[in-house]
Amino acid sequence: MKIYALDEVEWIIEVLEKVIPAFTDEAQEHLEMIMPSYTHLQRAKPITDDHSLMADVEMFYRDYGRITDTAKRIKEMSL
Repeated sequence: MKIYALDEVEWIIEVLEKVIPAFTDEAQEHLEMIMPSYTHLQRAKPITDDHSLMADVEMFYRDYGRITDTAKRIKEMSL
């Protein structure tokens, strides 16, 4: 089970390492595009698309940290 979990965690890390730069590059291309933002399922003030994408990047970084910590804990010897 540990080997399976470690393989899956390493796959998720690889995906996040590709997704984060892709979202950052996409944000660079949409600096001027305005879109509605939402709060509590209601429209809020307008924001730029890059702001929205970079908010997702921040969440991916948080997930990346948690997943790498999980990988370290999986690799620990339980005996």
